[in-house]
Amino acid sequence: MQNISKSIFLIYLFCISITAFSQKYTLDSLVYYSKDENNNNYRSAKTQFIYDQNGNSILEFYSYLNNSTGLWTNTSKTEFFYDLHSNDTLSINNSWDSEKSNWIPMNRVQKTHNSNHQRLTEIRSNRYNDPNNWENESKRIFTYDDQNRITSMTYLNWDTSIQNWKIGYTEEYTYSQELNTKNSLNWINEAWKITSKDEFELDSRGNVIKVSNLGPPFIPNDPWTINSTEENLYNSKNELIQTIYYRWDYLLSKLIPSAKYMFTYDDYGNQIMFENQAWDKTVNNFVRNYRTESIYNSLVTYRNLIIPKSYSPDGHLVKELSHMLLQSNHLGYVNDNWVYSAPNKYYYSQQVITAINTTATTDILAYPNPATDKLYVKGHARIYDILGNYITEGTEAIDVSGLNNGVYFVATNNGNSKFIKE
Repeated sequence: MQNISKSIFLIYLFCISITAFSQKYTLDSLVYYSKDENNNNYRSAKTQFIYDQNGNSILEFYSYLNNSTGLWTNTSKTEFFYDLHSNDTLSINNSWDSEKSNWIPMNRVQKTHNSNHQRLTEIRSNRYNDPNNWENESKRIFTYDDQNRITSMTYLNWDTSIQNWKIGYTEEYTYSQELNTKNSLNWINEAWKITSKDEFELDSRGNVIKVSNLGPPFIPNDPWTINSTEENLYNSKNELIQTIYYRWDYLLSKLIPSAKYMFTYDDYGNQIMFENQAWDKTVNNFVRNYRTESIYNSLVTYRNLIIPKSYSPDGHLVKELSHMLLQSNHLGYVNDNWVYSAPNKYYYSQQVITAINTTATTDILAYPNPATDKLYVKGHARIYDILGNYITEGTEAIDVSGLNNGVYFVATNNGNSKFIKE
């Protein structure tokens, strides 16, 4: 009986060891490449990311490679702040002053959220006129229905003459099973007036298959006039595979094509190709313009990634993402051939995430962070720069006083981490 209990206890410990640790991959930098005169790729700029213990991006640095010195030169950085529910409440954009060698705050965005993590207000301000004080610029107010769908967005401008907010315009949203509508209203003569509307036609699966932008009639009670349309096509997996844009030609009194977007996906739903085509009226057809091809690591899924919110599937940079994005290649169509311009490459580090009693924490492999003189590690460790170049190594305590300021990777037998040298 004692041996059975001991075996059960060992199995229990083994199960804990499996579930208590997981591997996460942190997007640490995005490097932009350009072509030199010999058509070779070279690093021209990069964005670096720093995160808090909850995986929220708290710092994004943008820099370019100085060709004369061969060193990375700061240009801007953005700081992000969050509440206890990981809602982004404040972001500050800073520009680098090379003469004074310090950061200068330039723009600020303040946000509030409801219990469903949706934005309620967003206030933008800047320091263009006064470097010591924030000056309000614009404000947006959002409302939602009981299904968490946006119902209105009101935009206000800051009026310096009265030192108060002045109504600009508003957008109102209505929903039905087959048609959604967005009305744009302007504040004219102390009253709201609809100046344009967008109608969204849906298929039986809820996909937006057509968007029509309409303007008010010139004669009262006449039908609304069409300005432009967008037609979308989906595959059996509800993946968007084509969008065609049309604009109204007032001389011809009809809609004419303007652009076409085409999308291709892999078996996992990752967007592996985006192609832009422009309408050429001389040949009365679409002609190829440019293309982006993306490469993924299919062994690492999105749930194992720590990436900024703007790089998530509902963000503006990576709209379709279920696995680790490694590289995006950009091509232009020249003389009936696709010509590579230069890629963007994504660099990650591996993190050890420890979960005990459903509480997740990151195993500290190196400290202090930031470090100035000494970096203390568990056992033996190697240090690499943000591009993966080997820098130095040591055991227990590593002298980092001679390193340039920046982000570095630490590789140990217990896992990988990173630190900031200041």
